[in-house]
Amino acid sequence: MALNFYKDSWRRQGYIDTRFRRWAPRQDPDQGRAILIGKGSGRLRRSLRLRTGSDWWEVRTDVPYAKIHNEGGTIRQVPTPRQRKFFWARYKRTGDAKWKRFALAKELRITIPQRQFMDIPGQGLSPFLEKRIRLHLERGLKRALNDV
Repeated sequence: MALNFYKDSWRRQGYIDTRFRRWAPRQDPDQGRAILIGKGSGRLRRSLRLRTGSDWWEVRTDVPYAKIHNEGGTIRQVPTPRQRKFFWARYKRTGDAKWKRFALAKELRITIPQRQFMDIPGQGLSPFLEKRIRLHLERGLKRALNDV
């Protein structure tokens, strides 16, 4: 149930904690493209896995960029050759000096808006999800007791 709840964030384009929080729109809106996936592979959504023990469970991911998307923040990086090529192409097409600055930059500061798709570690379970799990367990317990 929890794994499906988190994966549904992509369909909803937002996260439900105490209330629904829609993800910030893309800076470069392109109709038909999902906010978080874009033209990407969907690897982040597919990477969510459920691990269980005898008295615990957790949903986790091994994708290195999951945390920055889930929590938001600023990353600093040296531009890759592919990024520089993209920036030069944009500068050539638009003539906008900002693309030239990006192409020549020694370091990029990229702000990633929070697009939460699952609970943030240390902050507890979403009250909405917790309520759904509790109801599911109560129904199962009632059915089991009725069968006895």
